[in-house]
Amino acid sequence: MLRVVSSIAFVVALSTAVFAQARIEGRWSGQQQARGSTESVVLDLKVSGEKLIGTMSTGNNAPMTLSDGKAVNGKVSFRTSIMFDGKERPIAWTGEVKGDDLYLTRTLVLSGVQGPPLVLKRAK
Repeated sequence: MLRVVSSIAFVVALSTAVFAQARIEGRWSGQQQARGSTESVVLDLKVSGEKLIGTMSTGNNAPMTLSDGKAVNGKVSFRTSIMFDGKERPIAWTGEVKGDDLYLTRTLVLSGVQGPPLVLKRAK
């Protein structure tokens, strides 16, 4: 009997983890303030196990490939970078899926300064 209960608990836990990862995959979009105007943000995500891969596009800029991506239980983390004053500036992103919203926080790695939060909606 204990084996059966343990097996059921394992299957439920595994199913919950797989469902949480599946909720992260897909296209997310929204708007952010940039240099005094509003620009679009599109995030395309794929998950393999706990590895998160994808791209982020802002405004009319070319898509940026995500690096160091992780997805665990509906939470994500990844990095992008921007060129500023001729230097590459890495940005660390963390976030969480809540329903059809992805709440993200960004931190400039070199200075530790946090940018404003970003909320993206699941694209339908």
